[in-house]
Amino acid sequence: MTDFRQFKLSNGDEIICEVIQWPDDDDEEMIVRKAMVLKAYDDDHKGIRYYNFSPWITMQDDTDGFLSLNFTHVLAEIIPSDKMIRHFIEAVETSNLTPEEVQAKVDEYFNKLKSMVEGSEDSDLSNVIEFSRDKTKLH
Repeated sequence: MTDFRQFKLSNGDEIICEVIQWPDDDDEEMIVRKAMVLKAYDDDHKGIRYYNFSPWITMQDDTDGFLSLNFTHVLAEIIPSDKMIRHFIEAVETSNLTPEEVQAKVDEYFNKLKSMVEGSEDSDLSNVIEFSRDKTKLH
């Protein structure tokens, strides 16, 4: 079973990762992989908070690489919700894509949206009221 954990660190970072090895009594280091930092962005105008996952270690090419984390820097620990884990796994998979694979994924998403929009067009215009197109009137 995969051991995903969400940690709040002493520097303020909030990370989600897969714990490979917990620290023992003699050592304060734990081994993790797929470490992603969770960032929150507030849109005060809309009253919405957005969340974003990005690799915790900058320029980390391989999220499957092992990292050593000093457990004394962990302030809080929680098992993430199923929804959070789904978003985390998607972020990890996306971060490992090549540029061509990213473009293919964007194209697939765009085509899906396009088909949804085209499929929602209403061909029955009998319930539409025509307004005057007289340019000399304001309304």
